[in-house]
Amino acid sequence: MLIRAMGLIMLLLAGAIAVACGGGDSKKTPTTTTQATVPAASPTTQTTGSSSGGASGSVPDDACALITLDQVKQLIPDATAGQPSKNSTANVRTSGCYWTSAGSTLSLKVEFSTLPPSAPRDAVKRSLQTELNDAGSNGKELSGIGDYAIVTSSVAVDSELKALVGGILLRIDLNGDGARAKLDDLAPLARAIAPKL
Repeated sequence: MLIRAMGLIMLLLAGAIAVACGGGDSKKTPTTTTQATVPAASPTTQTTGSSSGGASGSVPDDACALITLDQVKQLIPDATAGQPSKNSTANVRTSGCYWTSAGSTLSLKVEFSTLPPSAPRDAVKRSLQTELNDAGSNGKELSGIGDYAIVTSSVAVDSELKALVGGILLRIDLNGDGARAKLDDLAPLARAIAPKL
């Protein structure tokens, strides 16, 4: 699961780097290409595109503000306060929140990432479908969460939900002892978050 997640992130980042570097055209500088292909966006603007082709989106400024501690405690009863994280490149913005357990190995990460122009939503959806197929009986497609959503568990200590919501990839990752047993418990949290994007 972690390898699949890293693969998807690497796909998104590789696309962002390719666009930032002019897609291999050595006559363009990254600054020129970036300015020509990616309009400046306010990080507080929260929009989603249509469900097909060229969607845009912005991640929330404070990912932790979208989720209550009570919601997190449905997955980790003794969860501590969330710790925010942010990361941005020229074409990909990521915002997340991370919670840990005060008395067990469980941890939860909720992350929002924009899709770079070089990674159309159809390609991301196909990647998620492949990941679901690879998960076999430890994965399933979910309805009612964005444009396309899956939940998978490749190992007993990891459960992960990924949802394509407009131009945002929502990722909910529960790690630790008993994570696979909580696989179905990730969907209510995603259903509560997705409409806020």
